[in-house]
Amino acid sequence: INAEYGDMLPKHTPPATVKSFEESQYGVHQQTQVCKLSRVSEQVAIEGKCSVKRSFIGGGVKIGAHCRITDCVIMMGVTIETNVTLSNCVICPGAIIRSKSNLKDCRVCDGYEVRGGSEFTDETLIGDEENMMSFSIDNSNNNSSSSDENVLR
Repeated sequence: INAEYGDMLPKHTPPATVKSFEESQYGVHQQTQVCKLSRVSEQVAIEGKCSVKRSFIGGGVKIGAHCRITDCVIMMGVTIETNVTLSNCVICPGAIIRSKSNLKDCRVCDGYEVRGGSEFTDETLIGDEENMMSFSIDNSNNNSSSSDENVLR
């Protein structure tokens, strides 16, 4: 397969390995496994005993120990705490995934914080109820000079 499709497969750039996670702000712990079909950007911190398979990890990402990441796109500036499992997810910039969360087939939008111990399957996580903005059309104003007005509620 490599001979026939070798040019189509992503090229593997081995991540930097450090002796101890505490010795460097960025790096991939020596006890972490990153498969050859994964891409790990520079300035990524991955603690020990993690597994990254067929995934893209963007710059400035921090991943805690004992995480399993498979078939995911993790964009810039994401924080993933310890004991998190992500499968077939897209995590947008600035999102935070708290400890012991399990997400499968999910999309997590910019800056969203997944609470610790959460489990989601096939969800799009946009914002929590306190901070969500909803828009509606208010037709009660029948001025001839204006049609529908968008009202923030």
